[in-house]
Amino acid sequence: MNVLILNSRNGSRLVRVARIAVFSILSIYAFFGALSEAKALTLTNVFIDSSKPWIGYMNWYTNLTAYSNNLAAGGSVWGTADLRASFNSNGVASLTPNINVYNAADPYWVNPDGTGAKIMEANFYVQDDTLAGSIVKFAGNVWSDTLVAPYYTKVFIRDFVPDYSSFTATNRVLTSATTNFSMLYSTVAGHHIQYGFATVGPDANPANALSLGSVILSSNTPPTNVSIATPPQNTYALVNSNAAFQVTAIGGNLSYQWKNNGVNLTNSSSVSGATSATLTLSNVSKATQATYTVVVASLPSTNTAQASASLTVVDPTHLTVDPSAPWTGYMNWYTNNNGTIGAYRSGNSWAIADLRASINNYGTITFLPNINAYNPADPYWVNPNGTGAEFMDALFYQQWDGLGGLTVTFVGYCQTNSLVAPYTCKAYIREFLPDYSAYDEAQVSLVSGQSFTVSKSTAAGDHVQWGFETLGPDANPATASTLGQAKVSAVNPPLLAVAKVGGLVRLNFNTESGFNYTVQYKTNLAVAAWQTLSVTNGTGSSVTVTNSAGLSQSYYRLSIQ
Repeated sequence: MNVLILNSRNGSRLVRVARIAVFSILSIYAFFGALSEAKALTLTNVFIDSSKPWIGYMNWYTNLTAYSNNLAAGGSVWGTADLRASFNSNGVASLTPNINVYNAADPYWVNPDGTGAKIMEANFYVQDDTLAGSIVKFAGNVWSDTLVAPYYTKVFIRDFVPDYSSFTATNRVLTSATTNFSMLYSTVAGHHIQYGFATVGPDANPANALSLGSVILSSNTPPTNVSIATPPQNTYALVNSNAAFQVTAIGGNLSYQWKNNGVNLTNSSSVSGATSATLTLSNVSKATQATYTVVVASLPSTNTAQASASLTVVDPTHLTVDPSAPWTGYMNWYTNNNGTIGAYRSGNSWAIADLRASINNYGTITFLPNINAYNPADPYWVNPNGTGAEFMDALFYQQWDGLGGLTVTFVGYCQTNSLVAPYTCKAYIREFLPDYSAYDEAQVSLVSGQSFTVSKSTAAGDHVQWGFETLGPDANPATASTLGQAKVSAVNPPLLAVAKVGGLVRLNFNTESGFNYTVQYKTNLAVAAWQTLSVTNGTGSSVTVTNSAGLSQSYYRLSIQ
């Protein structure tokens, strides 16, 4: 201003300059006034905080074009667990693709080729209307993002008008390379403010869920030491199908190594992801059945963490007495009407040991009458004359709903059944309705020295169980040893007969179809390793294998799978 006035020699020009100067001053004042008002907005930081009330909401769209144009086919509040979104006790959020609407029988949700018919947007967020009228900063750390295309997760801040008819937002799509995020958004007073995450992609087939990956987020940076956030889960798979295990680990620069019964796996035509967070096994067979362990390291630290899960391979035409499978115990009890079942009283899960069911290392399961409810001081359980007042129904079974819709057959061998009346033991297949309100059953009593076979056709969507039921009154522990027992195994235990004929050692043993018989030998019992002589598929007949008799001594063993 001083420069303009000193350089002016014409009064009228001075007036004009002065006017211009005054206008400029007002403009500058208005500009700085606007800046002052902007600075007056409160800056509020929000985080991934598990103590906040996180909400689940699902929108779905007919296709990606509809999603891009925000033309939803439907939407509603969902439980966060149904969104497959969760927090652990350390405030770490886990997000995975949606599987909860997948229904192959409903063309609204699933296409004829089995792919999801809708694009699902699973929103997992906090709504805090006290943030309205402030600048919101939402920041956090991405510990891992293993989602496979077309699935992805985005971070958002949304500003809804009072009647929720529209909103404005800022978004950021996360990728496998994203390690953190930070976004600012200036919100409007009186509006509804949300911040959180949305996982987007087709409704997914639950059978493929483990292979689709996940996103792990937290306000904290990943710890240096590695730990397992979500361990792999025990898995069932149909023979000749695929199976997958997934682990979520916490730490920086993670490496993975999967093992089969302690032996490192490598990628092959039947194994993929041997050194990743997701292990996929193709065309599984009974030989694939094992315990799978993942060892996770946080490099360059030497710290590691590991977790294990079992794979049970199921042949619906040949379900067997598998000692390595995850068996379940359940007890029902009924009024004891002079040694027969009366009215139903109650039932709940029981520990297998409390059922008096046990499995030895040779695959034999033993069943004994129940004694764990016997209490002479309690008339509910014991009559005045000392007899059991309840009729106990001890169930020892496996359940896999993947068998629904198939014809299943359960086979095995009863080594002995010395149970005395009224105690009985039977093998069964049960098919429960989807809501467990009723079931249909096929069963057969166990007979000493005889094989058993139970078959049943099941309906898609039903729950399928197979196993054993021991029935009888709650027994006095003092007399339990006189009540007998039942023993079952997958096959009739073979007898291995060995004879030397000329220059050969001949080994003969009986077989049953559906099992593999492995003969191994060693020449020194002090040596740990056994050498395999032969592997034979069971035929139902006896088999003879031979070995050279030139060795000074040899030891043989026979194993069955």
